[in-house]
Amino acid sequence: MSKAFVNEDAPTPDDAAPLPRRPAAPLPITPRGRDELRRELEGLDPGGRRALEIAQILATVAVREPGLEDGAAGFGSVIEVERASGARRAYELVGPDEADPRAGRISIASPLAQALLGRRAGDRLTVRTPTGDEAIAVLATRLPGG
Repeated sequence: MSKAFVNEDAPTPDDAAPLPRRPAAPLPITPRGRDELRRELEGLDPGGRRALEIAQILATVAVREPGLEDGAAGFGSVIEVERASGARRAYELVGPDEADPRAGRISIASPLAQALLGRRAGDRLTVRTPTGDEAIAVLATRLPGG
């Protein structure tokens, strides 16, 4: 086709857009997060955008086992908290590529996870939220599935 008939101002389809840049250093991921991405990849068209994104993610992550350090919340651990309102919630501190806030899996890069890392049962802290500072009490820390 002649270039005269190509609209160069038309937006390109998402499939033609370059993949997002990844950090130079590998990002952490739990074994479960890696396995979930691998399972998702199996059902995709190998040349499709999502398949290419997952392949890029898998090539640029470092698998880290969940851990507690002397009972304190660490990467991959679950931390149960109670807010000042009395609402209780459990958060699993995971890598950015496996975060799913609705499921309680938050990225260790998030401000909330940063505030919770290293905390133990009985700790109290104040976390800055979009609606203001909020008091949180740590009820328990554990490994996932425990």
